[in-house]
Amino acid sequence: MRKAIIDKLKEISELKEVYQPFLAPSGAAKPYASVKLTTTLNAVGNRAGWFQPVEVYIYNSRTSFITIDTLVSKVIEKLDGVALETGSGAKFTCELDGIISDADSDTQDALFKIVTFNIPKYKP
Repeated sequence: MRKAIIDKLKEISELKEVYQPFLAPSGAAKPYASVKLTTTLNAVGNRAGWFQPVEVYIYNSRTSFITIDTLVSKVIEKLDGVALETGSGAKFTCELDGIISDADSDTQDALFKIVTFNIPKYKP
Protein backbone atom coordinates (compact mmCIF):
# COMPACT_ATOMS: atom_id res chain seq x y z
CA MET A 1 0.00 0.00 0.00
CA ARG A 2 2.76 2.44 0.94
CA LYS A 3 4.44 2.19 -2.48
CA ALA A 4 1.13 2.81 -4.29
CA ILE A 5 0.51 5.90 -2.12
CA ILE A 6 4.06 7.20 -2.64
CA ASP A 7 3.82 6.65 -6.40
CA LYS A 8 0.50 8.53 -6.52
CA LEU A 9 1.91 11.47 -4.53
CA LYS A 10 4.92 11.65 -6.86
CA GLU A 11 2.43 12.85 -9.50
CA ILE A 12 2.33 16.19 -7.63
CA SER A 13 4.93 18.14 -9.57
CA GLU A 14 5.54 20.70 -6.81
CA LEU A 15 6.88 18.00 -4.46
CA LYS A 16 10.63 17.52 -4.85
CA GLU A 17 10.38 13.95 -3.46
CA VAL A 18 8.18 11.60 -1.46
CA TYR A 19 9.93 9.53 1.21
CA GLN A 20 9.19 6.72 3.61
CA PRO A 21 9.08 7.94 7.24
CA PHE A 22 12.37 8.99 8.83
CA LEU A 23 14.30 8.46 5.56
CA ALA A 24 14.46 12.01 4.19
CA PRO A 25 18.14 12.93 4.12
CA SER A 26 19.44 15.92 6.01
CA GLY A 27 19.13 18.95 3.76
CA ALA A 28 16.52 17.32 1.50
CA ALA A 29 15.13 19.70 -1.12
CA LYS A 30 11.79 21.16 -0.06
CA PRO A 31 8.87 20.90 -0.35
CA TYR A 32 8.69 17.14 0.11
CA ALA A 33 6.35 14.60 1.66
CA SER A 34 6.73 11.52 3.81
CA VAL A 35 4.24 8.65 4.07
CA LYS A 36 3.81 6.87 7.41
CA LEU A 37 1.56 3.88 8.15
CA THR A 38 0.51 3.88 11.79
CA THR A 39 -1.07 1.35 14.18
CA THR A 40 -4.22 -0.28 12.82
CA LEU A 41 -7.58 0.58 14.40
CA ASN A 42 -10.58 -1.66 14.96
CA ALA A 43 -13.73 -0.49 13.23
CA VAL A 44 -16.12 0.43 16.04
CA GLY A 45 -19.34 -1.58 15.81
CA ASN A 46 -17.94 -3.84 13.07
CA ARG A 47 -16.11 -6.90 14.33
CA ALA A 48 -15.10 -7.88 10.79
CA GLY A 49 -13.41 -4.62 9.90
CA TRP A 50 -10.44 -2.45 10.74
CA PHE A 51 -8.64 0.64 9.43
CA GLN A 52 -5.06 1.19 8.36
CA PRO A 53 -4.28 4.83 9.24
CA VAL A 54 -1.93 6.70 6.93
CA GLU A 55 -0.20 9.99 7.70
CA VAL A 56 1.19 12.18 4.93
CA TYR A 57 3.68 14.72 6.29
CA ILE A 58 4.22 17.73 4.03
CA TYR A 59 7.41 19.70 4.69
CA ASN A 60 8.45 23.10 3.35
CA SER A 61 11.18 25.60 4.12
CA ARG A 62 10.52 27.93 7.03
CA THR A 63 9.20 30.61 4.70
CA SER A 64 5.52 29.88 4.09
CA PHE A 65 2.59 27.78 5.20
CA ILE A 66 0.71 28.93 2.08
CA THR A 67 2.76 26.54 -0.06
CA ILE A 68 1.95 23.75 2.40
CA ASP A 69 -1.77 24.63 2.31
CA THR A 70 -1.73 24.33 -1.48
CA LEU A 71 0.06 20.98 -1.25
CA VAL A 72 -2.44 19.73 1.35
CA SER A 73 -5.22 20.32 -1.19
CA LYS A 74 -3.27 18.48 -3.89
CA VAL A 75 -2.54 15.51 -1.58
CA ILE A 76 -6.24 15.25 -0.73
CA GLU A 77 -7.14 15.45 -4.43
CA LYS A 78 -4.70 12.62 -5.26
CA LEU A 79 -5.71 10.26 -2.45
CA ASP A 80 -9.18 10.87 -1.02
CA GLY A 81 -11.64 8.37 -2.49
CA VAL A 82 -9.24 7.37 -5.25
CA ALA A 83 -8.88 3.65 -6.02
CA LEU A 84 -5.23 2.58 -5.76
CA GLU A 85 -3.60 -0.77 -6.41
CA THR A 86 -0.67 -2.56 -4.80
CA GLY A 87 2.03 -4.32 -6.79
CA SER A 88 0.24 -7.62 -6.11
CA GLY A 89 -3.04 -6.29 -7.54
CA ALA A 90 -4.90 -5.66 -4.27
CA LYS A 91 -7.13 -2.60 -4.55
CA PHE A 92 -7.72 -0.08 -1.77
CA THR A 93 -9.06 3.42 -1.19
CA CYS A 94 -7.87 6.14 1.17
CA GLU A 95 -10.51 8.15 3.05
CA LEU A 96 -9.62 11.59 4.39
CA ASP A 97 -9.62 11.63 8.19
CA GLY A 98 -8.28 15.12 8.92
CA ILE A 99 -5.55 17.74 8.74
CA ILE A 100 -3.31 18.37 11.72
CA SER A 101 -2.47 22.00 12.50
CA ASP A 102 0.59 23.98 11.44
CA ALA A 103 3.80 22.70 13.00
CA ASP A 104 7.54 23.30 13.01
CA SER A 105 10.36 20.75 12.99
CA ASP A 106 13.85 21.63 14.21
CA THR A 107 15.04 18.18 13.11
CA GLN A 108 13.98 18.78 9.49
CA ASP A 109 14.53 22.56 9.66
CA ALA A 110 11.07 22.90 8.15
CA LEU A 111 7.45 23.87 8.60
CA PHE A 112 4.98 21.00 8.15
CA LYS A 113 1.41 19.73 8.29
CA ILE A 114 0.06 16.21 8.50
CA VAL A 115 -2.85 14.98 6.40
CA THR A 116 -4.41 11.80 7.81
CA PHE A 117 -6.30 9.12 5.93
CA ASN A 118 -7.86 5.77 6.80
CA ILE A 119 -7.85 2.73 4.56
CA PRO A 120 -10.86 0.51 5.40
CA LYS A 121 -10.00 -3.19 5.56
CA TYR A 122 -12.05 -6.29 6.26
CA LYS A 123 -11.01 -9.43 8.06
CA PRO A 124 -11.57 -12.53 5.92
